[in-house]
Amino acid sequence: MRNHLITRILATACIAVFVVLPLLRQTGDAAGARLTFLPQTAEVGVGDSFSIKVAVDSGGGTGINASEGTVKFDPALLAVSSISKDGSVFSLWTSDPTFSNTDGTATFSGGSPNAYSGTSGVIITINFKALKEGSATLSFDKASVLAADGNGTEVLSEKGTATITIGKGNSTPAPAPTKKPAVTTPIDSTDTSSDSLSLAVSITSPTHPEENTWYANNNPRFTWKNPPGISGISTILNDKPTTDPPKKSEGMTDTKDFQGVADGVSYFHARFKDQTGNWSQTIHRKIQVDMEPPMPFKVSVNWKNGESSLPYFEFFATDSVSGVESYSIAIEGKDPFTVKNNNEPQSVRSVPVLPGHYKFTVTARDRAGNTTAAEGEFDLKGIAEARITDLPSSINADIPFFAEGIANPRSKVVAILEGSDSPQEFSATADENGRWIVPFKDGLRSGTYHLSVKMITADGAESAQSGKLIIRVNWPILAKLGWLIIAILAVAAGVLAVLLWRDKKRAKARYTAAQQLTADMRRKNKAIFEALHEEVEEKISLLDLRVCQQLNVEPLRPEIALEKIKDALDVSQEAINRGLQDIVDISK
Repeated sequence: MRNHLITRILATACIAVFVVLPLLRQTGDAAGARLTFLPQTAEVGVGDSFSIKVAVDSGGGTGINASEGTVKFDPALLAVSSISKDGSVFSLWTSDPTFSNTDGTATFSGGSPNAYSGTSGVIITINFKALKEGSATLSFDKASVLAADGNGTEVLSEKGTATITIGKGNSTPAPAPTKKPAVTTPIDSTDTSSDSLSLAVSITSPTHPEENTWYANNNPRFTWKNPPGISGISTILNDKPTTDPPKKSEGMTDTKDFQGVADGVSYFHARFKDQTGNWSQTIHRKIQVDMEPPMPFKVSVNWKNGESSLPYFEFFATDSVSGVESYSIAIEGKDPFTVKNNNEPQSVRSVPVLPGHYKFTVTARDRAGNTTAAEGEFDLKGIAEARITDLPSSINADIPFFAEGIANPRSKVVAILEGSDSPQEFSATADENGRWIVPFKDGLRSGTYHLSVKMITADGAESAQSGKLIIRVNWPILAKLGWLIIAILAVAAGVLAVLLWRDKKRAKARYTAAQQLTADMRRKNKAIFEALHEEVEEKISLLDLRVCQQLNVEPLRPEIALEKIKDALDVSQEAINRGLQDIVDISK
């Protein structure tokens, strides 16, 4: 019994030594670690530079050997100029301290192979500049302190704050650091170099030459010329206009290609490193990508002024990326025309076309050149071309005549006359029934002519030229008959002269009879030629349309007039022959 009790006591003691005591010790390590700012208050003036230290209180125990955190500040009131690790209790850094004056943050993450125990161990020194009057608060956003117990136990129990009062000036600033900061590192950096390198590098893009132009190409290429002394470059492509690439060299290159970039606006960012380790400020290059065509849309035909007037095409298209820039409208048989997009439903009148059936296409084009098309068709009522329905094929010179025909109602008709001279044009307007008349009031000179017509509708559409009709213009009728009349008269006069000459040679016994016959012959000849003259004038007058209209008689066709004049000449010739025969008989 006694031996059993002793065994239980020894077991309890072992548990206390090997289990309970370490737990109690670990609990003691976890109590009291704090992160603080030194000093916790400061008064500065606008434009002043000052320093704030981030410090750690280990809280006793075995001490601490690692800490990380993010300091928050108001970027409207304060700006970080640099961060220094001089005098830090840590000698190991997973990454160098960084800051962002855009986000108002300063980040650190460090440690030490040896434990630190103390109440105000400096981790980093942040150098600020006061921007404007106000009260700025420094605080810890995310933070951690780890115990040096081999297990990385979290021992942070308190996060302090600091208040910076910024006045107009002449205030007492916080104590300045005794040493100049060794490193100033922008956000997302991976080395300790400065941003002192000044370069003038132009980044271009052969695939996207203009920054403010949209392109249907999502595989951009960027090129540049590396300045002398450059040893490395760091790049990134995203949708943010001012991102700084990490200070981690990708090696040397003067070209960067990307594949499958998302639609929208993207930015290429590049910074350069020289041989001494200095980095340049970031250079930015914008591109605009749109691979999607406009959304499908419909087009309708609106007959605002009736189906015999030009129609209106109504449509509206949208594009979610670059936007619709313009529309192209192509009507069958006509050249396409373009309409600028005004971001409202479109109502566009057709270009002038002749009556008929037409198909058309409306194509929406976005600012990157992507297109979507909609099709339709329409029937425009009316007459598609002008035609000649009434035209004399043969007329006499200088005689008025008319050309008549049909065309589209209220259209302009142009008659084109081609002959010995250069072509002449005569115009008329079709009435509401499409009838038209082109007068030729002065007639034409003799010759052969060709007449054709074309039509220009009230909307401005012009038809093709019609087929050519032939007009033959004859010489005046007297010109045709004059030689025959003159020949007959000449023969008659010659015969008469011969006979008279012979009479003089005859016996004086027949002189009296010959004189009387001669006188009779003269009277007859005069009567014959007066009748012949009247006959010719009458027949010629019946060829004149104006005279026929005044007399209310039908015009005489040229061939009939010629036939009647020939009959009159035959009668006259027969009378003359009889008179001559009488003279011959007497003279025997």
